[in-house]
Amino acid sequence: MKYFYAVTQTSVYRVTQEQGENGWPIVEKVAKRRGVKTSDIGMRLKLGRVVAITGHSDGIMLYDSIGSRGNGLPQYPESLNTLVSRGGKTSPVTALCTVKREAERCLQSNFQESWDLHWQAYTIPVLRKIGPNHPVWTVSQWVPDVRDPAAKRYLQFLKEAGFPARV
Repeated sequence: MKYFYAVTQTSVYRVTQEQGENGWPIVEKVAKRRGVKTSDIGMRLKLGRVVAITGHSDGIMLYDSIGSRGNGLPQYPESLNTLVSRGGKTSPVTALCTVKREAERCLQSNFQESWDLHWQAYTIPVLRKIGPNHPVWTVSQWVPDVRDPAAKRYLQFLKEAGFPARV
């Protein structure tokens, strides 16, 4: 998989492994929800060499790692504020998709919770393809509050996608 689409409550982003002219992975807004004020289509996240997928309010974000899990990436980017130099983020993720049309349908629907169960049939296969050791995309297994309903959904998605349980 060379790219996927991340659906947030306001937009769809195309997330690629390929690097832009600045050497950063490309995370570009390709659609926005009708009637919502948000940044323009074509806007890209900046200032990071790694894309983090998070289960909390940071959504998708770019960062530069100073941690280590053998390949220079933190195993669990728990403290992204202190461990890494942040390069922009999205609003919370609703779903992950491999097809833009599916992502746009999700975006315009009424099912817009973070890690919405209505879209798990799209999201879990994307998480499986990314896996726990991708060189550019890292899936954070940390959430600030495991009692939060969105965090519970996110952790369940990770479990169903085959991510190892976090100790």
